[in-house]
Amino acid sequence: MHILRRAAIFLLPLLCLAGVLYLVDKWAIHPKDLKSVSGEKNVVAEAHQKNVDYKLRTVQGVAPITSSSPNKNKTDSFFTIVLDPTHGGDDVGNIGYKSAVESNLNLQFAFKLARALRMRGVKVYLTRMEDVNTPLDTRFKEAEKKTPNLFLSINCSYSDVRSLRGMEIYGFTPAEKQGYSTKTQDAMVVENRVSLALKEDLDLPYKSGLERKFFEFLAVPAHIPTLGLFIGYISNAEDVEQLEDVKYVDTLTERIAASIEKGLQKKL
Repeated sequence: MHILRRAAIFLLPLLCLAGVLYLVDKWAIHPKDLKSVSGEKNVVAEAHQKNVDYKLRTVQGVAPITSSSPNKNKTDSFFTIVLDPTHGGDDVGNIGYKSAVESNLNLQFAFKLARALRMRGVKVYLTRMEDVNTPLDTRFKEAEKKTPNLFLSINCSYSDVRSLRGMEIYGFTPAEKQGYSTKTQDAMVVENRVSLALKEDLDLPYKSGLERKFFEFLAVPAHIPTLGLFIGYISNAEDVEQLEDVKYVDTLTERIAASIEKGLQKKL
């Protein structure tokens, strides 16, 4: 009996130690397991990084312009341009292909062009920001307060000849109309420079000079350089489809903005 009791006292600690070693071995992380655990952590880390990279790309790719302030990173000298999307409100302008409304196309184009100009460091003002009919006198007076380097009227052409299409540019002349002043020499020089840059860069016809007509919506004070940009024929199917194509208008307005800036930068 004494022998069994002594043996039990001697074996009990050994049994306890064996149990502890078994449990440690069961719950321990062996070297063979390290690869899978590490791999899982890497997958989580990579997924997180991809998400971070995606967010960064998304944020960096967006450059919203919500004010008239220019992008100062683009240029050291700012120009000021007033964009006048003609018509609005009860004055819808021309109704064209598939019931396209001129006042809407003018305003949408002006928004795109304003953004493209602002991205180039130009300060831009619009005579209207919504579907309203602002009197011409009010537009001209507000524009004059901004002392712009250029007043650009945005319009659509219209013709009963449905095949006519394309962009056109006009300057102002009082012709034989009473009460309208002839443009100053300095203003006409700027108008000629900008129109020539636009015609050359966009490959428009009549590159040799600026055609001048009497349009009442171009009768801005004589000392302000003024151009009428007719963005396309609303009576032509292809022109309307292009003007309603967001990507096309984005590309076109960027080219127009670059040409306008080039024309304004030329020395008098």
